[in-house]
Amino acid sequence: MKLRMILKKIVALVAYCSTRWTMRIRPLRVVAAQYGTLMTFFEEQASSSSTDASASAKASGFLKHMETFEFMFMLTMIIEIFQKIENLNAALQNSQLSSFDSFEKVDAVSYSLQLSRDEKFEKIWNEANESVKKFDIKELNCRDEKEFLSV
Repeated sequence: MKLRMILKKIVALVAYCSTRWTMRIRPLRVVAAQYGTLMTFFEEQASSSSTDASASAKASGFLKHMETFEFMFMLTMIIEIFQKIENLNAALQNSQLSSFDSFEKVDAVSYSLQLSRDEKFEKIWNEANESVKKFDIKELNCRDEKEFLSV
């Protein structure tokens, strides 16, 4: 019964487009928006005696990853990156776009991504830290942070 209530809360997870790797921003945003609900779902699936062993193990693995700062940071970062790439992809599909305009758009996004490396890192780091606190995920200690940043 509790599982059904959780499933009703989840806004339909959107399947990603397997033929267009850049069209994944929407499903990632759904995962970010439903993070707590997904963690609860995986936790219940991992510990439920009515779940088969294979599904239980997968749920446990998903949950283990979701309970890390690294996962939250990567999710936050990849949403930032894919949004720019997805916008570029949509613009490049315009049949009226010239080759010169296409190159300009690619250069602009490339430059924007390079700037983001310096300008957006702290924003993404802070967003990930806020989410970690919100979902009661273990924060990085100073030693872990140095190790994480050195990768």
